[in-house]
Amino acid sequence: MLVPAPIRGDTDGARADRGDDARRRHKEPPLPAGLSRSHPAVVLAVPVLVGLVLTLFAWPSARLAPRGLPLGVVGPVPGSLAADGSFSVHRYADAAAARHGIRQREVYESRRFRLRTAWVSTLPEPDRGAPRCCPKATPVRQQLTHRSELEELVVPLSCLESVALRPREGCLVSERQRTVEALVELSRELGAPEHDYAILAEGNTSARLDGESFLLKASGFSLGSADESSFVEMRTAAVLELLDHPPASDEELSAALATCRVAEGPRPSTEATLHALALTLGGASFVGHTHPTAVNSILCSEHASALTDGVLFPDEIVVCGRRPLFVPYVDPGVPLGLEVRERLLEHLRVCEGPPKVIYLQNHGLFALGRSPAEVLQVTAMAVKTARIMLGTFAAAGPHYLREIDAARIEARPDELYRQRRLTTI
Repeated sequence: MLVPAPIRGDTDGARADRGDDARRRHKEPPLPAGLSRSHPAVVLAVPVLVGLVLTLFAWPSARLAPRGLPLGVVGPVPGSLAADGSFSVHRYADAAAARHGIRQREVYESRRFRLRTAWVSTLPEPDRGAPRCCPKATPVRQQLTHRSELEELVVPLSCLESVALRPREGCLVSERQRTVEALVELSRELGAPEHDYAILAEGNTSARLDGESFLLKASGFSLGSADESSFVEMRTAAVLELLDHPPASDEELSAALATCRVAEGPRPSTEATLHALALTLGGASFVGHTHPTAVNSILCSEHASALTDGVLFPDEIVVCGRRPLFVPYVDPGVPLGLEVRERLLEHLRVCEGPPKVIYLQNHGLFALGRSPAEVLQVTAMAVKTARIMLGTFAAAGPHYLREIDAARIEARPDELYRQRRLTTI
C-alpha cells in the first residue's frame, strides 16, 4: 500500500496559516479572540443588526406624505387645506367644470376616490321626530382631515331616499341638481370642437325634470361652454299647447315661449316644441340636438332620406335602433313641431316604439336617450353611419341589410345583451 509522503514543513502552524489564507480568500472577517461563530453573542447580534439596517432603510418611505397632489374642489376651501402644501387645490364652479378639469389633466380621477367625493361631510344623526326623508338640501357639518379627505361619504341611511349623497358647498344635493349637472356635462361634450357636432351657438339640449317641466338650453348659448345659467326651465304642458294653438307670428311665438318658463330666465329656443315632444311622446329623459358635418352632408343632399331607407351594419341597429325617423324640411319653430308630432305619432303606431334618432332634412339630428351617455352614444353612431354612407356613395351606393337580417340582429340575445350593457355605461 502506498502512503503519501508528508509535505515538507506541513506542521500544525503551517496548516493554521493555510486556514487563515482560505478565510481571507472568502473574505470572512476574523472573529475577536475567544469567540467562535456558534457563540451565543454572535447568534443574537446578527438578527439585531439586520433588523436595524432594514428599519433605517424603510424609515424614509414610512414618513412619505403627498406634496402638491392635484385636488379638485367644488365649494369653499378651508384655510388649513389651502395653506397645506400636501395638495395643489383647484377650485371649480360646479361638478361639470370639475369633470372638464379631469379631461384637461388639471386634476386626476380615481374610480374609488372620485373628485366630487373628495371632501367628506358627516351628517349629525337625525332627530327621532324628524321625517324619514330629506326632500330638500340639508346643511351638514364638514370634517376635513388628512385621513378623511379621500374617503367615501358616509351618512345615515334615513337620508338616502330622495336626495343625492354628494357634498357640494356643505349641502346634500337634490336629484334636480344632479340632472342640471348631467345636462351641463352632456352639452359640453356635444359641443366639444374635436367632435364636429356643433359650433358657435348651434344645437341645443334638454332634460326632463318631472312630468311637469323640463330644462332647455336657451337661445344664443354655446353648447361647448354651457353652464347652469345656459338653461331655462319650461312648463311641458304649456309648450305642447302651442302646437294646438299656434302663434300667428315669430313675435307672438317668442312672447308665448317666454310665458312657458317656470321663472324668469334667458330666452327659450324656438325648438322648444321638438324637445317637449321628444321628452314625452319620444320617451326620452335627455335629448341632444346637433348639426354634425358628416350627417348634414347627407341631409343637405338630394339623397337625404338615404339615412333612413335602411340600415347598413349591426352596430347601427344596436345603438340607433332599426327604424330612425326622417322629417322633410319644414320651417323651424311651431311648423316643424307640428310635422314632427304627426310623424312621431305615425312612427309609434307602425313601429310600436319611439325612435332613437330623428333626422331633420337640411337641418340636423335629434338623439333621444334615457341617459346622457345614451344620447352621446346615439349621436356618435349616427355620425359614423353618415360617414360610412358617404363612403358608399363613392362605391356605387349603399347596400342595406335585408329586412330579415336586420330583424334578426335586433332580436339576437347577444346583441340585446350588448345593448343593455351600453345603456348602463
